[in-house]
Amino acid sequence: MNRDLIRRTCGSLLILAALISFRPGSATLFHQLLIPLLFVCGVLLVTKAYLATALAVAALAAVATAPGSEDPVPGLVYPAIAAIAGGLSFYILIQRFRGHIDATHDERWQARTGSSRESRR
Repeated sequence: MNRDLIRRTCGSLLILAALISFRPGSATLFHQLLIPLLFVCGVLLVTKAYLATALAVAALAAVATAPGSEDPVPGLVYPAIAAIAGGLSFYILIQRFRGHIDATHDERWQARTGSSRESRR
């Protein structure tokens, strides 16, 4: 078996385990934090789409927040998760933008000056 298939199978099993253990409306710490964590880990293993996963986590955590709640999970933990995932999304986007700029820098320089930057050194 190749590694990609093993990784995706493990991710699918994590998602399945989270679905089986999910109880709507449960207020236990297990159902509020660990089940979503299983979902996130499973999705990352299946898709390897870090930006999409971070954006989804940020959006879902932001929707589930309840500022001022006496329950610390929706009152404090979910806003922190939303902020961290949002920051991670921003970081990934900045890195991709910088990578794109670096990858096309010589092309743009050559189009402007008619010679590559490396040949001028």
